[in-house]
Amino acid sequence: MNEKLYKIQSVVEKTGVKEVTLRAWERRHGIIKPVRTDSGHRLYTESEIDRIKQIVSLTRQGIPISQVNNYFDKESNNLDPKRAPSDTWSRAIDQLDEAVHRFDTYTLDKIYSELMSIYSIDVVTSQIIIPLQHRLGSRWAECKIGVHHEHFFSVFIRNKIGARYNHLLSQAYGKKIVLCCLPGEQHDLGTLLFGLFIIPRGFHPINLGANAPLEELPLTLSQSGAVAAVLYGVPDEAVKQQYLDLDRQLEVPLFVVTKQGKAEVDSCFRTIDEDFSVAARQLEQALSVTV
Repeated sequence: MNEKLYKIQSVVEKTGVKEVTLRAWERRHGIIKPVRTDSGHRLYTESEIDRIKQIVSLTRQGIPISQVNNYFDKESNNLDPKRAPSDTWSRAIDQLDEAVHRFDTYTLDKIYSELMSIYSIDVVTSQIIIPLQHRLGSRWAECKIGVHHEHFFSVFIRNKIGARYNHLLSQAYGKKIVLCCLPGEQHDLGTLLFGLFIIPRGFHPINLGANAPLEELPLTLSQSGAVAAVLYGVPDEAVKQQYLDLDRQLEVPLFVVTKQGKAEVDSCFRTIDEDFSVAARQLEQALSVTV
């Protein structure tokens, strides 16, 4: 087996779940299934550790441990984006796009609610919300829609996910991560969405929102005790110099999530993927080495 395996002590450190609890989840509830060595020792894969973190997040939301398996059964049967018909996402994006064009809150709410009744927030975000944001941004650049259309959709989504974000944030006790938009970046929905992806992985996001001045980062990181900062937006030459200065000065890493895609960004930046689910895993892996 080529996949990296972790001893139970490492899993305790990564998840904050005690050994006795892990054994109970395995024996009594059957919700985790570690690999057993010939001598009987438990070893855990990365995917199993991710599952444990999801369990922690679910129990913090008030879901009884006895019902967690039902949640995962629903996830595997209904929420896997690969199981959805091939045109599900494109059709939903088209419908939402049309509703945004008409400033039609009723239809937006109806479609969004239907999607959320079937799929998880992670799936809806990665398969629909982010692609639609990109489409709206491209259409604005081509002068096919106005700024008001972008703002209309951003406000709608922020209102929808804001309550969930704040609820999860109130129960997030892990390592602190500063999230902020680069100077000049006025759209802060990306930092909010990324926060949703990292909270279940045991992080506590500190979201500074849009157009955050980078020169204040050292003080913010010091006072908050954050172990890293994630910057969102499209870095220009001025940002590049600030980033390089800060990267030399700070003892914690600075990451960049850019709407341009990693291939278009100067190699001096420590980039993580624009797909938030991938970026969350990359952040976790990077910090497990540096912290």
